[in-house]
Amino acid sequence: MKARGLFVEGKRDGYWQFYDEEGYLINQIFFDPNKKPKKYTVRW
Repeated sequence: MKARGLFVEGKRDGYWQFYDEEGYLINQIFFDPNKKPKKYTVRW
């Protein structure tokens, strides 16, 4: 399953939430908010 449009909502508490083009939550990743987020690969 691949989404044509991927929307990312950045959170200050360290969570990034990925939404598909219909607004459904696909994936939620956690990163250290004190570090610069690296490039992420989202897999389905």
